[in-house]
Amino acid sequence: MNCPWEDLAAAGKTPPSWQLADTLIASGVHGVLVPSFAPGAAERDCNLVFWAWSETPPCKVVVIDDFGRLPNDDASWS
Repeated sequence: MNCPWEDLAAAGKTPPSWQLADTLIASGVHGVLVPSFAPGAAERDCNLVFWAWSETPPCKVVVIDDFGRLPNDDASWS
């Protein structure tokens, strides 16, 4: 998953990570757990990436924030 996708896309090439995503989507996969490549991320850190989601099954996604750490609105995302 770790590849210079921006450079490849700018050069008109399809990055390997996009090819993998296309294959998974075509196979009916709605999301995938991937390593985090964020600066300072540890080996155990990961991201759950969804390509398709909704408020109803089978692609229902529900936020669980037992400790109240997530924002209540979009204001903090900008």
